[in-house]
Amino acid sequence: MINKKLLIAIGIIVIALLGVGIIHIHKPAPSEKTLKEEAKNKLSQIKVAILYQRVTDGIYYLNRSIDDVINILKETKTDFIFRGWWRKHPCPDSPDTQSDFFPPEYIEESTRRGYTYEHLRNAIAKIKNEMPDVIFCGAVSCQWVNRKERDPITGETFDMNQTWAMALDPEKWNISMSKEEFQERFAKGLKWIGPDEKYDHTKVWAYFPDITNPDFQKLIIDLAKKQIDCGADAIWIDYLFNQAHYLAKITKDPYHPAVKESLEAASKIVDEIHNYGYSKGKYIYVGSWASFVDFPYPPP
Repeated sequence: MINKKLLIAIGIIVIALLGVGIIHIHKPAPSEKTLKEEAKNKLSQIKVAILYQRVTDGIYYLNRSIDDVINILKETKTDFIFRGWWRKHPCPDSPDTQSDFFPPEYIEESTRRGYTYEHLRNAIAKIKNEMPDVIFCGAVSCQWVNRKERDPITGETFDMNQTWAMALDPEKWNISMSKEEFQERFAKGLKWIGPDEKYDHTKVWAYFPDITNPDFQKLIIDLAKKQIDCGADAIWIDYLFNQAHYLAKITKDPYHPAVKESLEAASKIVDEIHNYGYSKGKYIYVGSWASFVDFPYPPP
């Protein structure tokens, strides 16, 4: 009788603890295959995708709050927010950031523009609270590496010499075009400098990076990871395949080792972002321009 009463008492306690969530029943994490299938199914149901770059900058010049942004998203029945965040320049962690890398006036201006990771994290959380099924896509770029950079995951900073070392140099593959010549052509093509202006890498604000460079690979991957940590479901990588295009055009050979290695590096970046998502128990969509179809290699 005592044992029976004891078992009943234990049962009541367990039920009570489950009710208040003290006892956690472990559920196995979904497999990568399951995550992929669920993500594919969700993507197939998208009807409305909008470009809203960035969801936080309205506080700066439109006096538009995140609540106002959410109203727009609801009115347009948005399923996918494309490039809701774009990391162009180094981004402070929060308005309260104290760092030798970020001058106080830079942090103040970033805060005014809603350009801190705290702004991003809070914005996504608020959007997801109102629209839990919406897919939020952030963005990073292989178009440039800033002359001074900062890794938001590790806090490591890079000075001009270090970022210049990350810049693309065709001579790395014995291609007869110097680093300075390539970087000058790129800078003039984007009007970073005037058509008759002499190129000086110590004066331009950024360089075209080499995605086969391990330091740049880690930086671009960590930039994506930070947005995922803030709640992003997808990452757009601008210019992911442009390096391969440029080198194929210079060499006139799509099978050149420089082209192949550039595409392999692009695939590695995509894989690392996917793997980080899996480690978080979610599938991260990764996109870029479909220019890889021009090459005789499989896409990432």
